[in-house]
Amino acid sequence: MNSLLLPPLVDCFTTAPFESSSCTSASAKSEFAASEKLGETYDNFLEQKEDGGAELTAADEQLQGNLETLTDAAESLDKRFKEGFFTRGRLRTPKNRTEIASRFRNLANTASQVDRLMAQVQPNADVRQDWKEVRRRWVRIGEILRGR
Repeated sequence: MNSLLLPPLVDCFTTAPFESSSCTSASAKSEFAASEKLGETYDNFLEQKEDGGAELTAADEQLQGNLETLTDAAESLDKRFKEGFFTRGRLRTPKNRTEIASRFRNLANTASQVDRLMAQVQPNADVRQDWKEVRRRWVRIGEILRGR
């Protein structure tokens, strides 16, 4: 899988996000939906792999777990927007900026692992396409939150 089409996720998530936008809430909601779809597509890939007689590898299972982590993160982000956590006043407190930066760093690490595992597992084109879309959306959310 060619990850060079998008900027590295770590670069997009390691700077503490300070800005919010009304479109970010919609982005978070669509990211949750895209992440769920990716999980379903990957589950279908694993089913087909098993039906074809292949055994699942540790990398297959680790990738599945990391995709679930990303879906949970997308759901949590969507929930935080609905609760109004990302208002300017809350983003200005050092404690909250540190928490947000930490969450995005963890997310970036998980996404980097997904990139590595995608190359190792080599899932079908549908999974790779869904991952490309999810990754693009996470990059955009990071950019919006940082006011780019």
